[in-house]
Amino acid sequence: KIGPQLRLTVQLIDAATESHVWAERYDSQAEEIFTVQDDITRAIAAILEGRVAASGAERAKRRPPADWVAYDYFLQGREQMHRYRFPEAEPFLARAVELDPGYAQASALRVNALLGIFWTNPRTNTRDAALESAAHALSLDEGDPWCQAMMGFVLTHRGQRELAGPYFERAVALNPGDIQIAYLRAWWL
Repeated sequence: KIGPQLRLTVQLIDAATESHVWAERYDSQAEEIFTVQDDITRAIAAILEGRVAASGAERAKRRPPADWVAYDYFLQGREQMHRYRFPEAEPFLARAVELDPGYAQASALRVNALLGIFWTNPRTNTRDAALESAAHALSLDEGDPWCQAMMGFVLTHRGQRELAGPYFERAVALNPGDIQIAYLRAWWL
């Protein structure tokens, strides 16, 4: 601070890698400090949102499915899911898991398809299959937000709402920007 002038230099450093992410210099009048604070907050939020998305993409690249045919089935199932065609999506996702039993994301998305089927045909064995698929997905990757969210989702459908909460909280903590996870958590709440 020199008289009424302020100069702020802000740096954002990735704590895990100690690499420089972003830096900016702000010049303003002392009475504008709260406006500058808001500008800094917006800039950091925008940077972090992009970094979180990029980090998710990097994680996906590091852990590709072991079988590319399984990945193709996953993509076909996901396409059906985007169209709310749960009965059509489930066989694609089941086949992806069959071809690559270590494919956590396929197991997690299969949970969603099975619960979609359950909504129109509430049979206990469909809900049980969803629980089995969620448990399998979590056993493969506890650090995947969708694996966490799908366990919360299936437990909610089983009437085990108190058990579901920690899974939704973990999913949101792992990926706070995922609107689908936020939607599922809001539905649970």
